[in-house]
Amino acid sequence: PDAVKTERVMRLNTRQRDISKKRNLAEIGKTREVLIESKSKKNAAEWLARSDQNKGVVFSAAHKQPGDFAKVLITDASTNTLRGQLIDEPIHLPVMSNGY
Repeated sequence: PDAVKTERVMRLNTRQRDISKKRNLAEIGKTREVLIESKSKKNAAEWLARSDQNKGVVFSAAHKQPGDFAKVLITDASTNTLRGQLIDEPIHLPVMSNGY
């Protein structure tokens, strides 16, 4: 019946949100290298970036732009997004032997 399907999907979604939140909370206190994608949709003074785990990370930085890499200390977490603070140090990417 449809009522049973709906109830099961709701339980599954609740469980998945709980798991996602728990995993994101475990990121607090860790430093992550992120790739800046764009301005945050909710606050134009903040950036939206992606970690190497493809998690969204929101943080403030005046001297950054899309395409830049940054090191960010994760300070807060929600179900879908991490919040962080820029660690103001340059990130040096390795130079490949073929020059790229």
